[in-house]
Amino acid sequence: MKPPALKRDSWIRRDAGRVFTRLGDEVVLLDLENDVYLKLNEVAARIWDLLEQPRQVQELLAILLEEYRVEPAQLEQDLYRFLQEMLQRGLVHVVKAP
Repeated sequence: MKPPALKRDSWIRRDAGRVFTRLGDEVVLLDLENDVYLKLNEVAARIWDLLEQPRQVQELLAILLEEYRVEPAQLEQDLYRFLQEMLQRGLVHVVKAP
C-alpha cells in the first residue's frame, strides 16, 4: 500500500508502538515486523522526538530551520524524503488534525 502524499499542512505522528532507544544524540529504532533496525542521526532523531505529538509538516520545517543552519529548500527536500521513507516503513502515520 502506497503511503499518502505529504503536503505542508499534513499532520504526522510517529507510531506509538515502536521500540526505540537513545544512544547519545542518535536514536535506534527496532522494526520488529521487518526484522530491521534503523539508526537515526541527530537531525532524524530530533524529528522522531518532535513526532511524539502530532505535528504539521510546516511546523517541523519551522522548528528545524530555527535549530539547524541549512538552506530552507534543502531542508524541505530532505524532510519530505525522510518522512516518506518512514511512512513506507509504517514508522510514522498521517493523522487527522488534533
